[in-house]
Parts: sequence; structure tokens; C-alpha cells
Amino acid sequence: MIITYTPQLENPPRDKEVVLGFSIIGAKAGGTERIQLKSGVNRDVSPADWDKIKDMPLVGELLSLGAIKVQEDVEVCSMPASVASGGLETMPVKDALDAIYGTFDLDLLKEWDVAENRVRIKNAIAKRVKAITEGEG
Repeated sequence: MIITYTPQLENPPRDKEVVLGFSIIGAKAGGTERIQLKSGVNRDVSPADWDKIKDMPLVGELLSLGAIKVQEDVEVCSMPASVASGGLETMPVKDALDAIYGTFDLDLLKEWDVAENRVRIKNAIAKRVKAITEGEG
């Protein structure tokens, strides 16, 4: 399961480096279990963890704002030709961020960075490049 968290889409927007933490009290014989969602793409989130947090009020609000997106059945698919050919500059911020977080192609990200003028999108591209090159992608 992949969960994408984009704190910039919250109202008011949060810092792009924020991490959401959820504490599940009494999860293990009186202990506390902590589930975290970092900004960007969170891969390999277990369905059990998602079941524990999906009914929380904050998660429901973030889902309605589009700040959290869940992909339960993950398939490898290609991007639409309009996006792959450098069409980020005409896309809304939300769609552009989805395209950025969904790609592993460093050359494509660099092309988008050159063509892009919006600071928020350029920062997201830089963060995605860093995540891929450092093995966090």
C-alpha cells in the first residue's frame, strides 16, 4: 500500500518536511504503537496500520482535502504523454505534485525542473530527486 502525504495542500498549509505521527494506545499489552507518515510518498504501509488510522478525524479531513492519497492496489503504469513530455507547467499544483511523487525518472524530473517557474513545484522536484538518489524513494 502506498500513501502519499502532501502537507502543502492542508488548510493552512504545513511545512513541506512535516511528519504525521499517530499513537495507538494499548496496541501491545499496555504499550503504545506509533505509526508515522512522512511528507511525500510512504511506500509499504501495511494494511493493518492503515486500518488503525483511517477512521481518525484528522485522516478523514486530510483525505477530503487531497493531502493524503491512498493507493491500495499498486500497479506500475506509465504516465500520460502530456505529463511525460514536460507538461507540468500547465497542470494545477495538486496534479503536478502527484506526477512528481509518482515518478522515478531522474532525467524527467530534471526536465520538469528546468521548465517549471513555480517555487513550490521546483522544491517538490528537488525533494523527489533527493529522495530517489538517497534511496528513500
